[in-house]
Amino acid sequence: DRWWLGVDSETRRKFADEMREWLRGIDRSFSVYFAIMEENYDTVDQIRRLYTVTDKRSQAKSLDPLFFEDNKVADPAHRRLFVEWFGQKWGLTSPSSPSARAAGVNGEALQRSGLAAGAGGAGGGSEDR
Repeated sequence: DRWWLGVDSETRRKFADEMREWLRGIDRSFSVYFAIMEENYDTVDQIRRLYTVTDKRSQAKSLDPLFFEDNKVADPAHRRLFVEWFGQKWGLTSPSSPSARAAGVNGEALQRSGLAAGAGGAGGGSEDR
């Protein structure tokens, strides 16, 4: 039994388990997002690459706000947790980034928590896809 990209079922199961654990690692309740993410993505790294936005002027990176829409993340608390995770893991969130605004994250709170990345913020960036 082969998966559509030629990945065998054992490897596919491994990727699915990693994605499930990633979601649980952010918050135990995030298993609600597993089905949509498993259907749309192969790996957590793919998600990171698809939703990294780079500002042309400052080169600051942020999480593309489309991540929330594409994955049906409507709860503001869940959006904040995703923004914080991406910020901690890859330094993707600047206080003025579209993802921080979409998640309702306070820029001052990000500065205090050390999650701000880049010096100039990320307004209207170009996608790094």
